[in-house]
Order: sequence, then structure tokens, then C-alpha cells
Amino acid sequence: MSTPGATAKQGAIAAGRDGRVWCMWREKQPDSLYKLLYSKRTKDTPWTSPLVITWAGYGYIHPHMTMGPDNIPYVITQDVNPALGTDAEIYIIKLDEIYNARELVIPRANQHYPRLVFDAYGNKHVATQIGPGDFGWGIWYTNNIGGSWKPPYIMPFSAGYTKLPGIAADGFGNVAVVWSCTWEADAEEVWFSSLYPVEVRTFYPPLDPLAIVDKKSSTTTTYNFSWRANPENDPRFIRGYYVYKREDSGPWTLLVSLPLETTSYTYTITTTRKLKFAITTATTGGESPQAEFEFLYPPQNLSTKISFNPLKGDEARYELSWSPHPENDPACITGYALYKKEGDGDYQRIQTFSASTFSTTQTVSMQGKKVRFALTAIHTTGKESAYAVF
Repeated sequence: MSTPGATAKQGAIAAGRDGRVWCMWREKQPDSLYKLLYSKRTKDTPWTSPLVITWAGYGYIHPHMTMGPDNIPYVITQDVNPALGTDAEIYIIKLDEIYNARELVIPRANQHYPRLVFDAYGNKHVATQIGPGDFGWGIWYTNNIGGSWKPPYIMPFSAGYTKLPGIAADGFGNVAVVWSCTWEADAEEVWFSSLYPVEVRTFYPPLDPLAIVDKKSSTTTTYNFSWRANPENDPRFIRGYYVYKREDSGPWTLLVSLPLETTSYTYTITTTRKLKFAITTATTGGESPQAEFEFLYPPQNLSTKISFNPLKGDEARYELSWSPHPENDPACITGYALYKKEGDGDYQRIQTFSASTFSTTQTVSMQGKKVRFALTAIHTTGKESAYAVF
């Protein structure tokens, strides 16, 4: 990807939530000027031709890249005076491909290997090595919490050759810095410091996960999932939901990831395997425990007996009966709803029954119309099963 005839090194890579991957590196051009270049791609497209991030005359070295909460890559680098090899202020460049504006973070000299991370609230945090590249003598840390950069301070750790920082943030507000050092003679060690420890947070799965089962054929089934957001979860840290599927006694596998505002999902599958489904609340730092979906089936063993009144030729008597589905939890069935359809019209609810009622008689004035009946099981959540058609 680099320019022919140029010396390319110090690369970095970052991946966006939209599936794009960004790569950037430092080049010494054939004219001896240093530039930062970048390229990008998706899994379906090749790398673009290299584009310049910075302008001729700037001596950016040791660049690094991270994705911001706005899904834009940010480059952090040190700016060395290209003529003198001195200075080395720390800058952040917002790679928006319009202005690529740079932001001064630490206006001091003799700094190396800067690293940048965004916390859960969108604030920037920076750590950089103090001192020469091979013989650092400390780690500077700063942030822009509140909108402005703080004066950098040295991480409170004393050791020889403290260098090569890394910085990371979790989804709940904590930020940690890691670095290497010579703590004992001839012994390199890696240390870290948690800067903003947060209390342990518990997250809960959604409430009332229900799957309405609608058999389309002996092998094809549609599952209509529904659930409610759990009010005990802190909405600041909730991203959405993960729905999982399990076939027979196999492992749970992710079926779909859904956004926060979603409370229902429809899935159709053709299979002869026994299926289970579960859902979790997706958080900024992981997910809640699983909650399995309860299946809701329509009534079964439907029977219809039709008789006609000889004195009223257009009047028919329908004797309907059914039985509860054995896979429904009896404690969760509050009753049954009867629907009637005339001609090509829609089903209209005409009557409800208790959970212990399994038959009814309906008298219909036919008047040349075709009449159909259907029945649903009513769940404690108020949801109804798919139609069971008489």
C-alpha cells in the first residue's frame, strides 16, 4: 500500500462499527519529507489508494490510531521538528477526510509512543512515554474531561526505563494505563494502573421473553419473539439485545443482535431439530445472563360439529371443542379467545373463555356466507398464540 520508492514504517490499524477497516503509516518520501498516509477497505472492497493525512514539513512519528464514538478514526502522534529532530509535542488528528484537523494535547518535548482511548462517555484519555525512545523515565497521562486538556502528570510509579505505554477503557467508565519497566536488574516487567475504578454493576435479562409458535408445515415454523426491557438496568450502559438459538443438545449460538428500541423479532426456520431460544441484555461491557423464551402454542385437537335448523334453513349450529396444548404452562394460560371470519373478511374476536373451558356452541345465520372459526390461547402477558383454525 505504501508509495513506491518511499520508506514506510510505524503502521497502525483500526476497525469501524460500519465494517470499514482503516490502516495508517509513516512514510519518508523520495524527497526526504515525512508524511502520514492512510488507506481503508471493507471485506468486499480492496484497499483504497494511499491518501495523505498530514502536510509536508511536519515530522509526525510513532503514530497510533483508534476509533472514536462518532465512528471516525483518530490518529495520535508526536510532532518532531523535521529539521532539528527536537520538540515532539503530542497531537491528535481527527481523520474525518474533510479537514483532518489536528488538536494539541501535550505541548512539551521529548515524548514518545503516545496512545489514545475514548471512555464510555466520549472523553479522550492520552498516555505517552517521557524521555528517549529506548530509555524512558516515566509515563505522562492527561484527559479532556470537561472539555479541555489537563496539564499532564507523571504516573505515580518509580522504576528504571519506564516506557511503552498502552491505554484502554471499558464500557462502564474505567480507564487503565499499562507500561513496561525495569523493576529489578535485568528484569523487564509489565504494570498497569486502573485510573477510574467503578463499582461492580449487575445487569439483568429482559422480562417476559415469549415465543409465539406458528407451525407452517411439518418442518417449517415461525417464531414471533417478544420481551420487555428490564427497568433495573442502567440505560446509560445498555446497547440492545442478543437472541441465541440452541439446536437439540448443542451449544448456544448467536442468532441475531438487535438495537435497544427493539422489543420483538420474527424468525422462520425449516428444520426437524428441537429448538430453544434465549435472550440477553447487551451492555457496553458485555451482556446479562440469559433468559430462555417460553413457547406459546395454540390449542390442539380441534373438533367441529355442524347441524342445521330445519325450520330456519339459513341457521347453522357449530359445536366447537378443543384441548390445551401439552407444552404450554397451564399456570401461564388465562383463557382462550374465539374468532369468527365471514367470507373473505378478517377474523374478528367474538368471545373469550376461561382456561378451564374447552367447548362452545355458536349459532350462525349463514345467509349464503362462508363462516370459519379460529381459537387462540391467551398468555398471562396478554399475548395470544397463533390461530388454531377449526
